[in-house]
Amino acid sequence: DRGQLSLRYNGRAISAAIHAYASLLIQNLWNDSTNLRWGRIEREGHLLRATGTSRRFPFRTHWTIDPQRPGELLWTIDLEALEPLNVQEYQASVMLVEEYASWQTAKESGVFPAIQPEDEDWVHLNQEYAPGDFIHARGNGLPAVTLRGESAAIPLRMTPLNPGANQRARVLQALRPADHGPMHFARGT
Repeated sequence: DRGQLSLRYNGRAISAAIHAYASLLIQNLWNDSTNLRWGRIEREGHLLRATGTSRRFPFRTHWTIDPQRPGELLWTIDLEALEPLNVQEYQASVMLVEEYASWQTAKESGVFPAIQPEDEDWVHLNQEYAPGDFIHARGNGLPAVTLRGESAAIPLRMTPLNPGANQRARVLQALRPADHGPMHFARGT
């Protein structure tokens, strides 16, 4: 729905705020998928496809949502550079309801602290920021949620966050940082 993917389980929303979304950092500006211009959602069998176009920079993102098995979906995001493009960082995040209580990565685990009314900033909760292939969240009476990177060739930093109090959510994030400077994408997908 306009650059966000809402998740439900047994009729109950398990994602919150801006749900699952993606973003590119270009020229120090985050380009959230929720701010792209989205075309119609297309169905192809059990697949859903949608394309979002940036109003500011020369790119599009093509999303494919593929329910692999019950309780599992493959969310593929392809970047189409309409002309050569430098990207500082990119990320995909899933914002979950506040009732999710704990998180785990390949390197460590912890609890999501209570969100205080005065909390404004997004707070990273892990201490180990090495690349990993998954981040997992659990909550009492809720389905476990795992965000997993599919490509070992793309190092992702898996990070749990508490956003500000106005989102009242938990965040699982897969971040591709600019460890060695901007990433250059030639024209094409």
